[in-house]
Parts: sequence; structure tokens; C-alpha cells
Amino acid sequence: KGKTDANGKLVIDSLFMGKYELKETLTNKGYVLSEKVHQINLEQKDLTTKEYVITKNVTNIAPHGEIHVQKRDRDTLEDLSGVTFQLTAKEDIYSLDGRNTLLYKKGEAVSMDISENGYYVT
Repeated sequence: KGKTDANGKLVIDSLFMGKYELKETLTNKGYVLSEKVHQINLEQKDLTTKEYVITKNVTNIAPHGEIHVQKRDRDTLEDLSGVTFQLTAKEDIYSLDGRNTLLYKKGEAVSMDISENGYYVT
């Protein structure tokens, strides 16, 4: 086990020749934990090379979602301002970073940036 440094790098040294598996177990908040298992094969190629270095580049995504609401009068199609909506979690929502942190409980109001208590106004 090891953690990446400030530059996103991790060095695991003094390994014996052999086959290994590298798997991410925890990532930064807001990112999705990678489920990919990287196969590492440290194999001696000749009798003169003392150190073998294998580099693996691993990437993560930080997904986000948006909701766009356009409130209009049904008959005139005129845009309506000042209409209030509340956003609540339909189910328990957990982080995807490996911590499994509960972000919102089922039925809880979701307040982001411009909202107070989950209420949003057009």
C-alpha cells in the first residue's frame, strides 16, 4: 500500500522479480475510484540490467451532473420567473471515491451554491 505524492506519483521500490497486481483502493474526494486492476510483470531480461522500472499511468474522472429547468406557462409558453422548486435525494447517495461516504440521505434536501435548504427559484 502507498499514497501518491503532491505530484500524483508513487514509487514502490526494492521489489523482487515476479508478477504483481496494482489496484486503486482510495481516490480523492469528488473522483470515481478506478476498478481496473493493472498487471505488473517484473521479469529479468538479461544478466547485466540491475534495475527494471515499469511506469503505469492511471487516470480518474470527476463526474458531475446538472439539472436545467425551464418553467413556462402552458398556454402562452411565456417564461415564468420566481417559481420555486425543491431538489431532494430520491435515494441515499454515496461518494464514489472508495470511502462510501453518505452525501445525501433519501428525502434530504440537496443544497448547492445558489440554494438555501434545497430550494431553487427560476
